[in-house]
Amino acid sequence: AFWMARPMRCMSPHTKLSLPLLGLFLASSPYLRWCLGWLFSTARLFRLLKLAPRDIVAQKMIILDAYIPAKNAGSFIKTIDAHVPISTALWLCPVAPPLRPLLLAPHGQAKSLMINVGVYGRVCDELASSYSRQVEEEVAKVGGRKMLYSHNFYTHTQFWGREGPFQKTMPSESHYLKLRKKYGAEGVYMSLFDKVCEKARSDTPMDPATRPLSARISRSLASYLL
Repeated sequence: AFWMARPMRCMSPHTKLSLPLLGLFLASSPYLRWCLGWLFSTARLFRLLKLAPRDIVAQKMIILDAYIPAKNAGSFIKTIDAHVPISTALWLCPVAPPLRPLLLAPHGQAKSLMINVGVYGRVCDELASSYSRQVEEEVAKVGGRKMLYSHNFYTHTQFWGREGPFQKTMPSESHYLKLRKKYGAEGVYMSLFDKVCEKARSDTPMDPATRPLSARISRSLASYLL
């Protein structure tokens, strides 16, 4: 939960302090953490994050891990620093290539050392989803692949590697469908694209005037606090 406790550096040019952010900076400071640290447990922070509406989280936060070939990791990191306005540190972790190809693993196509680059942080301009889409494309350009646990903004053709730079890095839909048929997943489990990608969600935006009062309060609090 390190990326949730300290959302950004206080003195960063990307940081626009609000009252909630100032309170978070103070509460997570070394001087108060000894008595308030219990507030920042991983379980508690994730529980709070899950209560926030998905679209609000997508506007305010970038949360993703990308597996990048080691030879391209430096240029990828420079691109992130130049174009993504977060001030939290990037997570870097070396990952060995698999012994055999893995269809859906983020390092499944790797033949040499990969670097897991974690990009976690809040933005102050509420354009996090736009930055996330840019990062997805940049990951494909440098021969990498994202983990799929967070918001994913791929189109169907991008996700299955039928468009532009995604052709060389994304999994094969035909191979995936063969596996679904082999293990009897058809009609039982939704497809991977439908499960993990925002484009597959059929939920139409609700008219703000028709939202229940509790939903409006929840959205207002999430927008203010995140």
